[in-house]
Amino acid sequence: MTESTNWPDPEQLPATGQQDRAARRQLFSAYVDGELPGDVSDALEQRLEADPAFEEAYRSYEAMITSLRDLPSQGADEAFLSDVQDSLRRRSGGQFFGAGSIGGSEISSFTSQTRVHELAAAAMLAVMLGAYLSFGPSTGDLTTSDSPRLDVPPQSAERHQ
Repeated sequence: MTESTNWPDPEQLPATGQQDRAARRQLFSAYVDGELPGDVSDALEQRLEADPAFEEAYRSYEAMITSLRDLPSQGADEAFLSDVQDSLRRRSGGQFFGAGSIGGSEISSFTSQTRVHELAAAAMLAVMLGAYLSFGPSTGDLTTSDSPRLDVPPQSAERHQ
């Protein structure tokens, strides 16, 4: 990392390798978005000119970003929203978007907003749990090597007699 900016130093960053891929992407992303300080941006440009492998890594990243930006976007129509709400109402037994909510048989804007926030919170928790299960400890052991152990010495059979 460079001293003043906490950005990866372009001169020290390997052009390839899985270990440094995240640091390269962070640097490339900030460069594309114009977020790099001048000195880091200049160092990156010099590295791109001097190192063909590093330039190839940048061009690959740039092509990926361009492809993603070129994907067509499509919005959902009102019928889709209504179908999703109906499905949630049926599957939740009326708990979500149900007729017994504030506003009588119609879904009031207050209830809709409240339910959307509840659904967003539930979705965020599901994503966080999924990320933890996917990228968390592979052993399933939630303790770390620094965790204190509470070893209880075995009691001899003589004490219990």
